[in-house]
This record gives sequence, structure tokens and C-alpha cells, in this order.
Amino acid sequence: QGLEPSREGSESELPITGPGLLERCTRAYLQSALGHFEGIEVSRASVNRSGRCVAAKPTTGMPGVADEVIVDDLPDFCDVEVLLTGPGGHVARIAIWVPIAWNGRFMGTAGGGLRTEMPFGLPPYLRAMTMDFPLRRGFATAKTDGANRKPQPAAWGLLEGTDQIDWPLTESWIHRSTHDMTVVAKAVIEALHGKLPRFAYLIGCSGGGRQ
Repeated sequence: QGLEPSREGSESELPITGPGLLERCTRAYLQSALGHFEGIEVSRASVNRSGRCVAAKPTTGMPGVADEVIVDDLPDFCDVEVLLTGPGGHVARIAIWVPIAWNGRFMGTAGGGLRTEMPFGLPPYLRAMTMDFPLRRGFATAKTDGANRKPQPAAWGLLEGTDQIDWPLTESWIHRSTHDMTVVAKAVIEALHGKLPRFAYLIGCSGGGRQ
């Protein structure tokens, strides 16, 4: 089981900017707006108008990724991070980017292999879909680490110091984290723009196809 989704969005004109959106892009406002969800903490919310962001290297130690990646050519957006405590006490880190000038659509990003997200800075030939691509095209977008920040490539699925499967963390990777990411992201979008996305998409590597 995961979080309960909201209703579907309605038709609207494009782009959608919404009065007061900049004032709503705060931790306090979004924490109140998401208060009906259990285990939710809004850890960051601010308007990014710099045209860039700095992405840290993932804790998984993925080869070929720099320690710090600068992502640029970004439109103005509300940069949100939500911590979601789920089964087994695992805490998922969900990043949500909502453009100020929004096209009314949501594109979630998924990972590949044994991870639920694609890191920034991978070689171009991998064609990895990261959050900057949909954001530049007016989409609200999100990613989640699935509560898995362990450095092990595969053995992360075992309970620490045992040979027993950590089923809550494994089920998060299989399906729950992507579902929860989508529910939380849509709630954030509605809190900021006053309406849900008219259309929603999911794109990723094998994580996208698995869903």
C-alpha cells in the first residue's frame, strides 16, 4: 500500500502562473498543505531564479558521475524536497521541481537497474532522463531515491548484518516509491498552482518500463 492519490486535474489555459505562487513556495505553507499525509516532512522549499542548480553525487558511488554537477539553463521554479517516512521506518527523499510558468502537465522520472532515480551528470550516450529536461519544457517534475541511500550496488536489499531480505525497502524499489513520489508531487503542484496536472507521465530507464 502507498499514499492515497488525489482526484484528476481539469482543463486550463497554458501556461499557468497563478497569483501568489511565489509566496506559497515555502516550507511552512507546503507543510500545512500536505499535513493530511502521514509521515511527511517538507525539508526544503524555495524559488530558484538563478537558472542553475548544483547536484551532489549520489551516495551509491555510481562510476562516471562527478562529485558535483552544475545543471544550468533552467527556468524559474519552486524547488521542493519532501521526506516521506514509510514502512520499516525507511525515509524516502523526494525532489519536486514546479516551474513558475507551468504547462499544466507532470512528468515523473524513474531510475534503472536497482535504483529508483537517475543521477545528474551521466554520459550523454546513456540518454538518462533527469529532471532538468522536463522542467525546461514547462513540466512539473519529480524524482525519488526510494529511501535507498546505501552504497552497496545490490546487497542494499538485505537487513543490516543478516542474510534476510528487507522487504519494506525492496517493495519501495519495486513499486511503492514511484507511486508515493507521484502522489506527493501532484499534491505539491496543486498547493502551488491551485490545480492538479491535466496529464501525467512517467519516464525512466528500466525503472520506467517496470512501472
